[in-house]
Amino acid sequence: MNKITIPSGFKVIKNEFLFENSDSDYNEDILQIEHISTKLIVDLGWYGDIVSKVGGYKIYVIKDRDWDSPINTLSSDTKEGISFELDTLLKSMD
Repeated sequence: MNKITIPSGFKVIKNEFLFENSDSDYNEDILQIEHISTKLIVDLGWYGDIVSKVGGYKIYVIKDRDWDSPINTLSSDTKEGISFELDTLLKSMD
């Protein structure tokens, strides 16, 4: 099981990113954090068909609250994979 460490330079807006299986796994609004000094938003969600549970996780990095044009997008089909992507991203922004 992976653990995400959110660096001190970030403010948690929402965190429902659990490592045990739950219904919150299949939600577009799982985790949202803001980098305090740059105001960049890191948004994690699951996108796909909720009934069949076919889909994947995506991370969007948003600048100036422009949700239509993310400056970075990362994805993974697994919780472990997206955890690694998120951890790497946050360390690079710190």
